[in-house]
Parts: sequence; C-alpha cells; structure tokens
Amino acid sequence: MTSGSMPNRGLASDPPLFWPALVDVLRQYPSYSSYSAVLAFGNTSQKVQRILSPEHIGLCGLFRLRECQRVLVAQWSDAVVPCYLAQAGHEIHLASSNLDVNYAAELLCEGLANFSVSNDLPGDAAADDSVTTRFDVILIGGLGKNGELQKALLNKLITECLVGGGFVVIADPSNSEEESLGWECDIRKSPPRHVANEQVLVFPSLASPQFLIREAFLQEQKGAWRHIAKYIDESGRPRAAGLTPEERVWQTFERHQDLPLSDIDRYQIFYETSQHDEPPLAADFLHSSIGARRQQFWTQTVKPRGEGFVRRCKAPLNLGDSSGLNVESDLGFAHLCESEAYRPGETLSERMLKALQSGSEPGIAFGSLAKQYYLFLSEQLNGRSVKLVDLLPDNIVVEGQDTFNTIDQEWTTTDSEFDADVAFIRGLVYFLSRNTLALDRLVQARYFGSTHGDFLWGVIKDIIGSPDRLTQLLV
Repeated sequence: MTSGSMPNRGLASDPPLFWPALVDVLRQYPSYSSYSAVLAFGNTSQKVQRILSPEHIGLCGLFRLRECQRVLVAQWSDAVVPCYLAQAGHEIHLASSNLDVNYAAELLCEGLANFSVSNDLPGDAAADDSVTTRFDVILIGGLGKNGELQKALLNKLITECLVGGGFVVIADPSNSEEESLGWECDIRKSPPRHVANEQVLVFPSLASPQFLIREAFLQEQKGAWRHIAKYIDESGRPRAAGLTPEERVWQTFERHQDLPLSDIDRYQIFYETSQHDEPPLAADFLHSSIGARRQQFWTQTVKPRGEGFVRRCKAPLNLGDSSGLNVESDLGFAHLCESEAYRPGETLSERMLKALQSGSEPGIAFGSLAKQYYLFLSEQLNGRSVKLVDLLPDNIVVEGQDTFNTIDQEWTTTDSEFDADVAFIRGLVYFLSRNTLALDRLVQARYFGSTHGDFLWGVIKDIIGSPDRLTQLLV
C-alpha cells in the first residue's frame, strides 16, 4: 500500500491511539506549527510519544547519505525517521507489522510518491530467490511476527545491500525480552566477509534518543566519558538527579577501557569495508535539544568524526513556520547556530565541587575559584553591547590553574542590565540547583551557612559585596 492509496481508517485500539485532533495535525504535517504542542497534550500516551517524538531525527544526522538513496525501514518503532528520510528525497519503503507506526507514517508522508508501506518485507525477496530487491540503506528495529522467516529474508536483503556498497543499522535495546538476534554473527558468516561493525550508544534510551555517541570515540578521546556520565552512574544505571560523577572512578574506567556500558541501548552499524572509502558513520556524537523548547529553537549539536570542533544547527525537521515571540527583536536575545572548538576537559562546576571536597578552607579554595569566575565574567560582559548569556559553570572549561574557555554558547543578549553581577549570581544559582545532593553531603559547603540561601549570599558578599541592589532583578 502506498501513501496515495491510504484509506481513512481508525486503529484497533480502545480508546483510539490517535485521537481526531492529532490525526488532523498529522494530515497537515509539515505545515502545521503546533505539532509539538499537540504531542505535549495531557492525554498523549508514551506509545504515541515513542512513535512521533521529533528526537528520533538524530539518527539521520549520523550518516553520510548520497542523494535519492533507496532505504528499507523494517519493523521500526517510530514514524519520524522514515518520514524525515522521505521528505529529504530518499525512496523509502516501510515494512512493519506495527499498524500504529504504519498509520502514523502514512499520515505524515501523505502525498509523497517516494514513500510506500507494507505489513511485511518486499514480496519479491520472499517469492523468488532469483529476484534482487536492492536497498542502499536498511534500518532494522526488530523481527516482528514470523521472526525466523523475517530474519532469513532480511539476511538476504542485508547481503545484497552490503555487496552493493550500502550499510545496515540495527536498533539494539539493552532490555530486549528476546534473546540476542545474533545479527553480527549472521552478517559476518555470509558474503561479503569483510564487514565492519560500529556501535552508537543511545542516551537515555532508544525511546528518547537525546544523545548519540560513537562507542569507539569514548576510547579514542581522553575525557569523553564526561559526555555519558551525566546520563549514567558508576554502575551503568540512570544517574539520579543531583548526583555528580565520581571523577576518579571514571578515570579508572577510561584507563582500563572498561566503561559501564553493558546495559546501554545502542545502534549497530554494518558496512563492507572494501566498498567504502570512508565509514558511513560521519559523527563522533550528536545531541538533540528539543524537549519542551519552542520549535524555532530546536537544535542539533554534532561533532563531525575526527574533527576538532562541534557544530550547532537548527534541527532539520520541517514543521512549518513557528508562531510566537520573536526573542531577537522583542527582547534583545539572539539564538546562535554556529561552530565552536571542541573542549572535552574539566568544567568550572566540577572544579568548584573539587574545591569543596579538598579539605581546604572553603573560603580560600572555593572562594578563589568564585573570584576567578567573577573576573572572567567581567572580562566577557562589561563594556560589550552583545553579550554571551550561557556563561554558567557547566559551560566553562578550565585548563591549567586559571585559563577559562567557554563552551555551548547558544544565546546572546543586548540587555544593558545583564552584567557580571547578574551573571555571577545566575551561575551560582545554577551551580546549586545542579549539585544539590552533592553539596548537601559536604560539610565544607556549610562554611557559608546551613542553607543553600546562606551559601549563595555568603559567596556573593565575599566577591561583590551587598546584593541588595540586585534583589529586584532576581525576584
């Protein structure tokens, strides 16, 4: 069935998975600007979020894709990836026994001649071994019904894809109820035999793929563990809010190349090395900033493979014109989408926590860092008409004893009241909120008082004097 022949049907669910208002939105896609608002509506189930969440487009930003590729999407769990690829001009065939995914994809791709969908794999592959059904890219989410038959057919299609210079991506959830499907073994024992297998770790999960990172990059780049330690703790479980990474433990993991990754969702990528001058996997990592943001501020931050910079760009999902406030003209803020140097080192936030853990008098160790932070803010902001906004401790990398470098600078402002004093207090509040549990466990943090408010005002008074003039701005 192609999108052109899609009937106006409901799904066998009680109550319907896609309520009428959502169906109307999907039929207008991509011109409808409230796609994300409808997804955030109170009765949106986790299943609907999984099928329609825009975060899934991050996968498409990892690879080198030539124009007009033939792509098979088999038993995939979301409709966003096939829809995005179809809108990008690729020829997409979605083969899925999940009627909900099929229905959503048909709605999103309605009118696109380069999109087709069926409940099973392409019939030619099943009916006649002499018929070649070739794809340039194959994405596999699972086996679906008739698992062994599906696997045999997919192996045939995979072999043809790899021989022809294509690549295969397989979603590999860590908590799958099925036994391992053994794709690597099957692919390697079938022609072609020179098959590379790369893995991309997915955080926090395949259902919510906010951050994707090439597993080998964690071994190649010293300090890259910091990217994943914000998502998982030292045991590999999801990190509890407010708990900070144990740097020495992670450094030991890194030294022995034994990071706690066994329970992490991932994508496996296969390709025939003799058919590629360079790997199809073109990124070291990709971060999608979508969540509760307005659509016009959805971004992807990508580190190209082997390069020393990261690039921030608008999320490449066409959701039409976004209505609402123009922050640049109305409030004097501007949203930055540009490249900056990749700096994987220790952040000021981490250095501040170390100062409180060191056993030295907090007024000296932490106070010295706080003063350096304030002086750095003064250099960055005072006397400038256009000012960086994201000058937070997590967004400053410290090199040596006193060299501060900014990272992840996404906003600027022309607001004359945004000065070093305001930025300093903002940064301290952010530091407190991000490290609440860690600070509560440190006796040294009580040097400035027994509460977080005491801590905040104590540091402020030591650095900039009375905060009274700033009270109105901070309320």
